[in-house]
Amino acid sequence: MGASIKMDVGVAGLGVVVLWCVLAGVGAIRTKPSSFVRMLNVRRAEVVFGIGVLAYLALFAATATWVGVGDGHKVVSADKSSYLGPFVLGKLAKLCLALMYLPVLRYPGLDRWVAGRVLPFERRLKFHRVFGAVFLTVASAHGAWMAIRTKFGHFSVGGVSLAGAVALGLFAVMGVGALPTIRRHHFGVFRALHWLQVPAVIAALVHVPGIALYLAVPGSLWLALLLARTVRAWRGRRRAKLSVLPGEATEISLMWPHEWAAPRPGSYAFLRVGSVAWAAWHPFSVVDFEPSTRHVRFIVKVVHHTHAQSWTAKLHALAERGASPSIWIDGAYGELSLSHAALAQCSHVVLVAGGVGVTPMASILQHVADTEADSVQRVTFVWTSRSMADVCTPWIGSTLEHAGRVLGPRLTTSFFHSAPPPSRSISSSSSDSASSSSSAIATFEWTPGRPDLDRLLAEVQATGSPARAVLVAVCGPPSLCDAAIAAGTEHGFTVHVETFRF
Repeated sequence: MGASIKMDVGVAGLGVVVLWCVLAGVGAIRTKPSSFVRMLNVRRAEVVFGIGVLAYLALFAATATWVGVGDGHKVVSADKSSYLGPFVLGKLAKLCLALMYLPVLRYPGLDRWVAGRVLPFERRLKFHRVFGAVFLTVASAHGAWMAIRTKFGHFSVGGVSLAGAVALGLFAVMGVGALPTIRRHHFGVFRALHWLQVPAVIAALVHVPGIALYLAVPGSLWLALLLARTVRAWRGRRRAKLSVLPGEATEISLMWPHEWAAPRPGSYAFLRVGSVAWAAWHPFSVVDFEPSTRHVRFIVKVVHHTHAQSWTAKLHALAERGASPSIWIDGAYGELSLSHAALAQCSHVVLVAGGVGVTPMASILQHVADTEADSVQRVTFVWTSRSMADVCTPWIGSTLEHAGRVLGPRLTTSFFHSAPPPSRSISSSSSDSASSSSSAIATFEWTPGRPDLDRLLAEVQATGSPARAVLVAVCGPPSLCDAAIAAGTEHGFTVHVETFRF
């Protein structure tokens, strides 16, 4: 076996999986994050992963350079040294292609045993996008360099260069379809273009059959888990009840399968509603779960698209017609990434929520009220939304009332709405299940405008709480998160960002 083939075997297959697990273990070591890391809104585990992968790629490139081109390459002339640059780039492209599959591996419960403990699925996706961008860049450089070096030879039918060009073109189209604008506003296009990976990989295998060594384990794991998730979701499908809530929101209510592990605070699940779109899966946070009855609820806010009726709008229309669709469930995934130990070390907890970001922040508030009432001396809950109608949901009202009863004067709440004040009859527009808690929310004092986080955190500092004992947790639009990170870091507070953005 040649040195090049031995190298392929060494880094391919289980090699990338072992790398993933080792970095996950190192990332799990708990240390206090630096202010620089907090300002970047990244976790220590993400830094460890990034540095580890970069070191792995550098070591791989150095080894490929040392091994050289080797024998048996159809497009390489007798002067092998002149092909060393594109050869190393090609090796790196194959490795990045294999690494792309690892961040998107998921199966309920699997995350708790591997990288999900430190990098949950929604945060791992950024590495998938990074690996994809690096792959396209390196593969394009490899292709251009080889085309120029061979004077555009081997592009005839059956030529290895033609197969490589086809594969690169298909991967490039996938990359364009994954741009944020298309992914978030034209999800159907994004999903359809992503299936181009099938012919793209086939063309890549025709170009270089050795790619199979790199894709064998991560690609097989991805396909096996995809099939397993699909079967599990089909067996766990449930008939759901849809209810119309104020502010163009839809409540999905169904029974969680008894044989499945219960969702945790901050968990989410991917839902497939066949009567809306047969192949579309969308993630939604678990708003409420009742362990005794296994009853679970999701709240879906309608997002309007200018080009066509959105998935959420179609679901809302089903609710208005009183439909009870069958829903496939893939989950639950994730949990609040704020640890029990982190809360126990805090004397003052500041929770900042924007819009639907109130769901994880309210879960933390409920957790503090139920388990940390003695250790946390003060809790400040700040919630900003476009209007009160956007947030009138049953669970939010009951959670705020429960926390107020348990924490008493230790809880301070501030509510802001940026839209014109709603009418006093806001609660009458809700469904029967939501009206009482909507009225409870309406009784709180709402302030027009947006919160001044600099002033608010300065007031927190003025209470005398040590900076190291103040935790600022935020979830909401990027602008709100950035403001909370900047203000919290300036005062020396620990800042935690909950993110569920895909």
